[in-house]
Amino acid sequence: MLDIRDLGFAPWPGAIVALLGGALWLWRHPALRRPLALSAASGLVIAGLIGAIVSIAQPLRTPLPEVTLRTLDGAPQPLPALRGTPLVLNLWATWCPPCERELPLLVNAARSERGVRIVLVDQGQDAATVRDYLRAHRLDPPVVLLDGDEALLRAYHSPGLPTTLFIAADGRLVSAHVGELSQATLAQALTQLRAAARKPVGGSAR
Repeated sequence: MLDIRDLGFAPWPGAIVALLGGALWLWRHPALRRPLALSAASGLVIAGLIGAIVSIAQPLRTPLPEVTLRTLDGAPQPLPALRGTPLVLNLWATWCPPCERELPLLVNAARSERGVRIVLVDQGQDAATVRDYLRAHRLDPPVVLLDGDEALLRAYHSPGLPTTLFIAADGRLVSAHVGELSQATLAQALTQLRAAARKPVGGSAR
C-alpha cells in the first residue's frame, strides 16, 4: 500500500495514466462514452482541488511573520525572536485527530534533534485546555506556544490542521506539510531544512 504521508502519492502522473486508460476503454465501448465522460469531468474537478492542497506544501520563500504568540504561562513570545536556528512550527489543536496521531513523533523529534528547534503552536485554544490535553496524553514537549487568533494559519494561507512549517534560521519558509506527518516525511523535511541552512540565500553553497 502507498502511504501518502511518506510522499508515495503523486496525483498528476496517476491521473494522466488513468485518463489514457479510460480513453482507450471508451473507444472500445462507445455506448458508455457520455455517462462516463461526465463522471471523468467530476473527477478532474476533485483532482484539481487535491492538486491545490498539495501545492500548498511546496517550498515558499516567505519571511517569518511579525506575530506574537503566548507561552502556556501567558508570557508573550514574538515569533521573529526565534530566528537564528532552523525552526519547525507545528500548527495543531487538541480536537484534531491527525494532530493527535503525529504529536508523539514530533515530541520525540523535539527532544532528539540537534540544531533544529521544534515548536508546537496550538491554534485557537487556551492554556488550560492545552495543558490538560498534554497531561492526559502524557506528552511533555520542550516548547508549546499558543496562537489564540490563529494568526499563523492566516499568515501561511494554510487550509487546515495539522500544518507543519520548516523555516530556515533567517526566517525563510523552506517547505510546508499539510496533513499528518509520518516519520519518513519528517526526516526528509528535516534533511531539506538542514541543506537550506548550508546554502546562502539566492545562491548555492560553495
